[in-house]
Amino acid sequence: METDPQTTLITRAAAGDRYATPPLATCSYFEYKRAMGSAVRITLGAPRGISLPDPRWTELSRWPSATILAPGRDYFRKGLPSDQFRDRYLADLEQRGVEAIAVALRAVPDDGSGQLVLLCFENAAEIAVDPWRCHRRIFAEWWETKTGQRVPELTTT
Repeated sequence: METDPQTTLITRAAAGDRYATPPLATCSYFEYKRAMGSAVRITLGAPRGISLPDPRWTELSRWPSATILAPGRDYFRKGLPSDQFRDRYLADLEQRGVEAIAVALRAVPDDGSGQLVLLCFENAAEIAVDPWRCHRRIFAEWWETKTGQRVPELTTT
């Protein structure tokens, strides 16, 4: 008998595993495919020109999101160098805390895939050139360090 991963995770959280979340992965909006898992926006804004529900992204009328993971607008207005961007974002994650982030991730609606795919705008080529400019990968590294939960980058290339 197969168990529902969402039910299992809620049960783990109720049992005291305050860091329990659905499985996580990251991807660019541009490379995301629905088969990868539930699309979750971790940016302040959504991609332009997409009206939800859209079967490529979600059947929901609003973007599933975890804006607790979105960097503030001022990150981009100030044109921070990559190392400062990374340091500032890591400081924000530390301030928000693992437990609050886990609570926010558990609250994201799952479309039944069992995996949340955290999306931002940087593509794989940009990450290859400057990995510390992409907050989804900074988050993934931080989360793995804090919880031991692996957060792979998904790509279609």
